[in-house]
Amino acid sequence: MTKVKVLLLLGIIMQSVYAHRGHDYGGTEKAFGKKGTVEVQVIDKRTKKFTPSRITVINPKGKLVRLTRATKKRTAVRKGIFYFDGEKGQFNLRPGRYQVFAGKGFEWSLSKKEIEIKKGELLKLKFEIERVVDTTGYVASDTHVHVLKYSKHGDIRLDERMVTIAGEGIELPIATDHNHNTDYTPIQKELEFDEHFTPIVGNEVTTRIGHINAFPMDPLDKRPSPYLRTWEAFNEKIREKGAEVLILNHPRWRKKNGNPEGPFGKFGLNRVTGSFKEIKGFPFNALELENSMTPVSKNEPLPFFILKDWMGLLNQGYRVTVVGGSDSHTVKGIVGQARSYVKSSTDNPAEINEEEVVESFKKGRVLVSKGIFSDLSLFNKYKVGDTVSLKDENEIKGTITVRAPGWVKPKEVFVFVNGDIVWKKKITKEEGKPIDIKLNFKVPRPKIDAYLFVYVLGDGISEHYWKTKDPFTMAATNPIFIDADGDGRYLAPKKLALEWIKENEVSLISLEDQIKDLEPLVGVQVMDILFQKPKITTKDLLDKTLKNLALKSKLFKLYREERLKD
Repeated sequence: MTKVKVLLLLGIIMQSVYAHRGHDYGGTEKAFGKKGTVEVQVIDKRTKKFTPSRITVINPKGKLVRLTRATKKRTAVRKGIFYFDGEKGQFNLRPGRYQVFAGKGFEWSLSKKEIEIKKGELLKLKFEIERVVDTTGYVASDTHVHVLKYSKHGDIRLDERMVTIAGEGIELPIATDHNHNTDYTPIQKELEFDEHFTPIVGNEVTTRIGHINAFPMDPLDKRPSPYLRTWEAFNEKIREKGAEVLILNHPRWRKKNGNPEGPFGKFGLNRVTGSFKEIKGFPFNALELENSMTPVSKNEPLPFFILKDWMGLLNQGYRVTVVGGSDSHTVKGIVGQARSYVKSSTDNPAEINEEEVVESFKKGRVLVSKGIFSDLSLFNKYKVGDTVSLKDENEIKGTITVRAPGWVKPKEVFVFVNGDIVWKKKITKEEGKPIDIKLNFKVPRPKIDAYLFVYVLGDGISEHYWKTKDPFTMAATNPIFIDADGDGRYLAPKKLALEWIKENEVSLISLEDQIKDLEPLVGVQVMDILFQKPKITTKDLLDKTLKNLALKSKLFKLYREERLKD
């Protein structure tokens, strides 16, 4: 054979190798007989049917390993990660020992097998997993999901997104690519994932005033303008296009120095009163409380940072629904790791009513989860989003539900009333066993109208099968509103402050004496209203008054720090 022919033959071989690498993410070493083949199936233990799942493969050092010549149809494959339909899955591994995990999001158990595979061997693995977290009455939603084609960054193709959604048990994905109305329906039908989820067309409108998820949107409509300069203008224009739910995404994000910035920092949110220095009004009806791909801050105690922002908005009187979303742009970034549970009359993911779940978002009938599911009821009757009018009750009686799989560890549950922790309890859980408990609590009747919600905190997950970026898992409910005086309405602290100002002859000089007997949550709102833009002549008076009040109440101390900082 001539030298030219040898070079030509080598060129053909190398061309074939690199052509395969583009899709298989790892090469074609099997052609040289250096690897073994793993065939996998995942079955729902209850129904005995194949179920879309995630396979994770690690070596004895705990590292993800490269999977080659993987099944192509209805799969998403990256280093150590293999999403597939549960029925037909195959990939190659170098000879050696591995741990192989099968899972489907945190509602499901996790199955593990330790294997040793030899050169040229075909190893067949069958996993059984079962649903261990009961979410009856709610559907699992990820309100923040991307693909490479339309968001222009990340690595996940549209077809791969379908199997990752099904493989993590997300039943209501909101397609939110940057400045694009994405419709999953055509590719979902083509790949036959119809029975696993109901998608909604949305758009993460990416602007200088924040990233705002808007839905539902018309996939054939022109994209919303990303160039609007104010929240009010954006709200007006996006609602003209049919959007009913507007979520301010990652309202804080980490700067290089570790401090959180984002639109709340940019516009000067006062975390006690919920007012802004630079703008007026908060036109969005939802806020991203938990974003599993975007850590907030290294310098602030986690995970309560955005929680404080949200409570400030509630104090101001904004009815803001908190949600959870993953912000996943990649196969590795676990879609639905942070998620929202949305009230629904059906638990069938193929029959979800879009109008109904949109109303649930608007009315606050939503739970936030990252590894833990928690629900709340008061007096065995009222649910999140409801308003309770108290009569002769001296205390509020509630029940908290906490559920998690065996591989997640909830640690403590907190009950918040008007921003204060009024009840908490440590959670004990048997190692490796699912938890499904109900905790009853009693808290004193609040002196003023109040919002009450639950937050559950758990350990983070360091293992690759569901690794969390932040070192915690969590769950949170939206509020139940308390009409404490029984007049048939809930009034936020700012509204109570406005009524007090209207009913009293206020003097700035003697204001300290006038408000010292008010509930501090109302008193700081009075100060915020009266000193909205303190002149030079009143700034010293504001500082002196707040300094004195701060000695009597921690809330005034916090307000003073927020109000007078540069």
